[in-house]
Amino acid sequence: SVGHLDSLKHQRDELQQVLQNQKLTPADVERINREKRELEQTVANLTKALEDAEQQMWNEEIALSKVKGKVESNLVEYHKLARKLKLIPQTAENACGHD
Repeated sequence: SVGHLDSLKHQRDELQQVLQNQKLTPADVERINREKRELEQTVANLTKALEDAEQQMWNEEIALSKVKGKVESNLVEYHKLARKLKLIPQTAENACGHD
């Protein structure tokens, strides 16, 4: 529509005015683009480092879980043998009346 076209022309004129008022040299634009590329590379490197750290954390959690399971299993076996050898007195807090 004509109204939409006029609106777009007005917007274009405003953007051209902003562009003309900018005091950027070609060297400034090149510097800004170089800094942008450097920042993008930094973000990529940090993203990779984060992914690696998260993977390492996951591996450590799995290893911890396995060790915890083994400790709990050993503890159950220890308590079973302690009861069998009557090392836990009936009056112990968690003996539940068993010797």
